[in-house]
Amino acid sequence: MTGAAVPRRSLEKQFRELKVNETLELNDLLFVGGTPYIVPESFPVLDTLFGILNENPDLRICLEGHVCCVDGAGEGYNVPGRQLNLSVARALAVRDELVRRGIADERLCARGFGHSRPKVSPELTPADEARNRRVEVRILSSSGKR
Repeated sequence: MTGAAVPRRSLEKQFRELKVNETLELNDLLFVGGTPYIVPESFPVLDTLFGILNENPDLRICLEGHVCCVDGAGEGYNVPGRQLNLSVARALAVRDELVRRGIADERLCARGFGHSRPKVSPELTPADEARNRRVEVRILSSSGKR
C-alpha cells in the first residue's frame, strides 16, 4: 500500500515549490484501518513535516484528511470514536502530534473532506482506494510565498 519513503530533501523541495493555497499529498502518512491512529512507519514523514515547520516559523498550514471506500461524498467511520468523522479525526491526529512536538497550534488547522474529493473515481481496486485515503498539507501563508 505504501510507496518508497520520500527523502527529507525531496519533501522539503516539494514544500519550497508550493504556493499559497496549493497542496502536497503526504503519501507515506498512514493510519491503522478505521482509526485516526498513525502507524509508526509514518513517523519519518512527521519528523520531516515537523522539521520544515520548525525551520520556517512563518509557515501556516492546513492538514486535510480524505477517506476512501464511501459512496458519494460520505465520511468514513471512526471506529474508536464511534462517529462518521474519520477524515477530520486523522487530520486532527497529525495536527495534535505536531503541537505535541512544539509547533504552535495557531499555525495549524485541520479539516476533513470525507470522500468529497477523490483522486480516483470510481474506486475499482485496492490501489484506487489507497490513492483516495490520504492526508494533504495546504499552504495557508508564509513569507516568500505567493
